[in-house]
Amino acid sequence: MLRRRLLKAYRSACIQHNEIGQATLLNLVLRDYIHFNLFDQAVKLWEQTKSSFPAEVSNNQLVRYLYYLGRVHCVQLNYSQAYAELNQAMRKVPANTAIGFRLAVSKLIVIVQLLMGQIPERSHFNEQPLAKHLVPYLQLTQAVRVGNLSSFGEIQTKFADVFKQDKNDTLIQRLRFTVIKVGLRNITLAYSRISFADICKKLNLENPQDAEFICAKTIRDGVINAVIDKKNNCLQSQENPDVYSTLEPRRAFHERIEFCLDLHNSAVKAMRYVVKTEDDDETKEEKAQDKKKDDTKAIDKKGDKADAKKSGDKKNK
Repeated sequence: MLRRRLLKAYRSACIQHNEIGQATLLNLVLRDYIHFNLFDQAVKLWEQTKSSFPAEVSNNQLVRYLYYLGRVHCVQLNYSQAYAELNQAMRKVPANTAIGFRLAVSKLIVIVQLLMGQIPERSHFNEQPLAKHLVPYLQLTQAVRVGNLSSFGEIQTKFADVFKQDKNDTLIQRLRFTVIKVGLRNITLAYSRISFADICKKLNLENPQDAEFICAKTIRDGVINAVIDKKNNCLQSQENPDVYSTLEPRRAFHERIEFCLDLHNSAVKAMRYVVKTEDDDETKEEKAQDKKKDDTKAIDKKGDKADAKKSGDKKNK
């Protein structure tokens, strides 16, 4: 019922060209979809309204909009876009206020980076006054970096209430496969040949068949450079290829260019000002001339009154 009213009010705001109302109501609708886990509807709404979101809106509404989009795209497995939106929201949020909002964005950025296979920098967890609230996520990052599945499970159980309160528990469950991939990458760097039974023991998996399946998937995804030896039932590592012979440098360069262009566009939007037209200058000149005429008329009237008073005094004498 409330969602229908919000959507109806949003349509009315669009018809009336009420930009503040559009931004506020759109954020409320997205928040309602996220609260009830209706992420497919949220994506459809974003696809229909992404070109009509008001550009000249208050910074608070824009930051909320970016955070909601980041959470939606993160759930929809679009991690790169979610990371870009969350970073943009973190840059635009006020530095000395909105501590709770900054904390929520920081936690989500950590999870998105881990899901992308990246390790957040340590300085991200040392920012005050957010450092003490990011301790569970710091320990989670350390477990993922090492690739220890058992310690990851312990941390997940230890801080289950915190993750559930932050509504990040479902996203953290996805990190299990990331931990396995990191551990498998470390194994391939240490061993040139290793059996699936040994991999199963090192990664705390249930059976060698699961280890073989995970190895095949990581090879297909390009996480490790190895070959499965079916005859000997083992994993054989290969030499790492030259990175510059692949598309990875071009992809990284493209991401940096996109980041710089987004930063430039944001700076240009922040420096916008009202452009003066010739009509505005003409109207100002006309108003100034009218004001001068009114002043001269008032002065003349005062002079006439003074002359009339002097002549009347002479007659009385």
